[in-house]
Amino acid sequence: MGAVYLANHLGLQREFALKMLLPDLVNEQTWLRFKSEARTIAALNHPSIVKVYDLGVHASASPWAEPKRKKRSGLQRRQRQITL
Repeated sequence: MGAVYLANHLGLQREFALKMLLPDLVNEQTWLRFKSEARTIAALNHPSIVKVYDLGVHASASPWAEPKRKKRSGLQRRQRQITL
């Protein structure tokens, strides 16, 4: 349904995760689902759940959300290398 990118905020000089709906999948139903998911996650507070800081629609009509970026530990990076 979507893709997550590592992005750099030029004004704040910080990295963040950017989740976007794939352009081919954008319609009213997927936008409502995406928005509902972001709002639900933003309302939760748990160490195992990433926080969502913002939600919007890009000029290209692609919905996006900004979840908190979690850095991987050395072990998590190593596990990812092994499984890929």
